[in-house]
Amino acid sequence: MTPSRSPARSPTTSSELLHRTTGSQTVNGDDDTVCTKEACQFNDNLAGFQAAGVPVIGVSPDDAGSHQRFRGKYGLRFPLLTDTDHAAAVLSELGS
Repeated sequence: MTPSRSPARSPTTSSELLHRTTGSQTVNGDDDTVCTKEACQFNDNLAGFQAAGVPVIGVSPDDAGSHQRFRGKYGLRFPLLTDTDHAAAVLSELGS
């Protein structure tokens, strides 16, 4: 997975998340109606996840530029990873 850079945060890579419990969202793409609602719900509840020590990340096949626009549009405060080869989507479907 390619990291999506945020001005307020250093890159997040899949290796940084290895062996950690995460609140993750694998989505069809930025601005998909259902996925946007889910992303906003994760964002609204981010403090609870952080208090529990659970990092929240979003994953979609969109590029980093799309992610930056999407994060800005909805004020998302968690990283979005780019999964252009759909590896995360396959793992999500397998339950890994």
